[in-house]
Amino acid sequence: MWSNKTQMNVLINQLSAFFKKCLDFFYPPTCLVCLQKVEREGSLCLSCWPVLKEITHPFCTRCSVPLEIYTEAEETCGNCLASSPLWGRVRAVYIYNAAVRKMVLRFKAHRNLATGLHLARLMHAPHIDFIKEHDLIIPVPLHWRRLVFRGFNQVAVMVKYIGKWTKIPIDLNVIKRKKHTSILAPFGAKERAKILENSFIVPANKKAVLKGKSVLLVDDVMSSGSTIKACIKVLKQYGVKEVDVLVLSRPHLNKN
Repeated sequence: MWSNKTQMNVLINQLSAFFKKCLDFFYPPTCLVCLQKVEREGSLCLSCWPVLKEITHPFCTRCSVPLEIYTEAEETCGNCLASSPLWGRVRAVYIYNAAVRKMVLRFKAHRNLATGLHLARLMHAPHIDFIKEHDLIIPVPLHWRRLVFRGFNQVAVMVKYIGKWTKIPIDLNVIKRKKHTSILAPFGAKERAKILENSFIVPANKKAVLKGKSVLLVDDVMSSGSTIKACIKVLKQYGVKEVDVLVLSRPHLNKN
């Protein structure tokens, strides 16, 4: 005979499955890119899957830019050899293109939190071993004005899921964005770096959290890397062991 607790759990699972079917009937799952109907929530249609360009070996182990020649040894691109980036390593899942842009905008502009779950899965699955090498996971922060306007930090949502799945501690408030900046897309890397000067701080009550830690900094898209560099400059003032980066997407080429 089943215990009352077991019977209750079975009933809850059956009800959950029933309500899920009802929800899918009235609001069928749609492709993360084009919004066409798909069989499973959080997936892409057959037309959109090939459009996403996953970054696989060979890629630069410092910045994740795709490389043309495969070798078994760790490779570093010419740009990273010349510039010696502030971060240790970057892992990106996809090349940035129109399909990735649609997924990210659907998440943050339309406040579709379910999409955030699925984007977090896309980031987590191919890089789980890399993620688990770290002591602390943190998101790139939003300025409070943008946070109020948008209602949430889309990167913080993904960090919560990744932390839950890996059991690695997260902290959503290690870095604060103290200066509100304009949209950076129209500017080049040098202009972005100048705009972002003194934009980030570590609150006094968070400084001890960083000492000796291997930190994983998470963002949705890394274009020029200016925002990530500005964050890392601040983190390195407080004794972090290293800072690596995980992003959903990056351009095919480094932007100078």
